[in-house]
Amino acid sequence: NNPDLHLERCWRILPQRQNTGGFFIVAMRKVATLPWMKAAGTSAKPTKTEGEATPSAAVGEESAGATAAAATSGEAKQEREPPRPKRQFRGYKEDPFVFFTGEEDPDWVSVRDFFGIGEGVKPHQLLTRSHGGRKRAVYMVSSLLSKLVPNNEKFVKVINTGVRVFARSTQSGAECGFRLVQEGLHAILPHINARRVTVTALDALDLLKNWSPQLHHLSKELQKEVEDLPNGSCVLTLPAGSQCVQVEGSSNETTPARSLSCPLHFSAWKSRNTMRLLVTADDRSHFLMMLGQGKVEDIQAQVDAQMKALANRQKKKEDEVVDAPMDEEAEAGAAAATVDNAATANDAAATVGDAIEPSSEQEDEAEPATGEDMQS
Repeated sequence: NNPDLHLERCWRILPQRQNTGGFFIVAMRKVATLPWMKAAGTSAKPTKTEGEATPSAAVGEESAGATAAAATSGEAKQEREPPRPKRQFRGYKEDPFVFFTGEEDPDWVSVRDFFGIGEGVKPHQLLTRSHGGRKRAVYMVSSLLSKLVPNNEKFVKVINTGVRVFARSTQSGAECGFRLVQEGLHAILPHINARRVTVTALDALDLLKNWSPQLHHLSKELQKEVEDLPNGSCVLTLPAGSQCVQVEGSSNETTPARSLSCPLHFSAWKSRNTMRLLVTADDRSHFLMMLGQGKVEDIQAQVDAQMKALANRQKKKEDEVVDAPMDEEAEAGAAAATVDNAATANDAAATVGDAIEPSSEQEDEAEPATGEDMQS
């Protein structure tokens, strides 16, 4: 409440008011020169008073006086003026934004042909976060952003942009080295014209409740539809209007069936003998709840149990292969089994990896990084 502080000349911006950072702004007026500036003969520009003459001789005399004062007080300036601190770089150096080079980019050609991407997406809308090497993750931006980002690299520091639509797949036997990512499926799906499969509510439930269901456990219609589909990433769609299946133990009288109000789309991986969803554990719980399969807590417990059982099965298989004595014929059979187990383990790792799927910045950290990109 001290009027001498003139608090009306300052302004405090609270972060909760405008969803911004906190700032303190004050208006200040310079009333005198700094001590070392006076010693150097530098003074504030004099104001012209009424009747004051400003001949050129006076200007020359003033300049001569300033030069003499500067010569005599050079040592004083060096003693009094504090050293200017060197500007230090603070924060993280962001990884670069590297856009696809064009229609001839080999990764773009592979993705375009494998997923049948239409003319609505151009290669310059896809980018990665590293120079050279294998692309770990591919992000998609709008056509306007694809021009804005590279043209303003020297003026604007871009922390993150785009939505992750593709990720590198380590599964062997697929024609394309990338798989679809669930988090960006909504952005790229309208432009995908191939590898789209329609499923029933029963098939969707089997895929959501089991991490790696065998194809012969799914419906005959789905088996026939994917029979000629090459191994690799694909999109499964549960159409709107599908009848939600009842929860086990419920009756039609107390829990009537209801229709799905919107279509559901899943990123999936089709192997020789299995079909699995590449979605996070939270997404599984959400989709199961949309299909009327109980409370969130119960569904999450089922999902966690499936993850633990899958990990235990994989470990048990590995231990059995290591400990079992084998002759030459058995070794040949075990080698073939090991290949199948490795394929299953890779697919399971991809699925479980998506279950704890990192943010796009953490995914980028796996690339040959030029800096740290740890936004979470």
